[in-house]
Amino acid sequence: IKTLKEQRQKREKELRKENKDEVYPSLEDLRAEDREEDPYLLFVIKDSDGETVRKIRKSAAKGMHRVHWNLRHTSTSPIKLSSGKLGRYSSPDEGMLALPGTYTVEIYKNVNGEFALVHEPVSFEVVPLDRQTLLAGDKEEVLAFQQEVAELQRSIKGTNKLYSEKKEKLDYIEKAIEMYPSAPIDMLAEVKALEESMYRIRLSLYGDRTRSSREFETKPSLNGRVGYAAYSSWWNTAEPTKTAREQIDIAKEEYADILNQMREVADAVEDIEKRLVDMKVPYTPGRGSDWGEE
Repeated sequence: IKTLKEQRQKREKELRKENKDEVYPSLEDLRAEDREEDPYLLFVIKDSDGETVRKIRKSAAKGMHRVHWNLRHTSTSPIKLSSGKLGRYSSPDEGMLALPGTYTVEIYKNVNGEFALVHEPVSFEVVPLDRQTLLAGDKEEVLAFQQEVAELQRSIKGTNKLYSEKKEKLDYIEKAIEMYPSAPIDMLAEVKALEESMYRIRLSLYGDRTRSSREFETKPSLNGRVGYAAYSSWWNTAEPTKTAREQIDIAKEEYADILNQMREVADAVEDIEKRLVDMKVPYTPGRGSDWGEE
């Protein structure tokens, strides 16, 4: 699949071979070339129920290419534009293993934002080798537990991200109140109260760093509980342990309250931001585009 620039360069090359004059592209043509997305192929894998299990993006460069699916579902971690290098002791960010059965794959091409089907679905079979020592009696039950873990992990990781974003906002808001004349100093008390709420939320999400850094025993954090359950079941096909199930039950019960607390903090931060707009306080990150009257 050739880009607009590659198509133009090919035409110019042919003109040069024929000793014909080349026409310099218009500004609009050059702008279209600059804004064009790189074309790519998207492989969409679906299960026997027609539910999409995985999408794999690959370059649309010419030549023969081999595409591998590692038989795993998509990760439920927050979306990233790029992934860093995997550390020595890190595990790849992958979803749970797919069940044995019939799957299909279809290919789409994306040319400057427009998708078109390249090949109709082709079916293939996923067959287990069953060479492991501890075989799960009900593979669908194992997948159901893993999906429960994945959904809880998706939500908690989203809350982790929200926590980081609101913490950064509060840092900027505190600085703005300290510096800008129109912002009352007593607003700092509100910020401090929210920071205290954020600290209690952090203790639940990540654990007590004050205790752990001094070698005291600590209560497992929400991320720790869910991370244990995921790690213990993601990389094998045995039935989940009783401990893993207990950790998820505890995490679900504790997380409901933490999520509500985080939402209350997020609403309070937005309320302060609206008041800063009314006071015509200069921009702070993430405050939106409502600047009030000029």
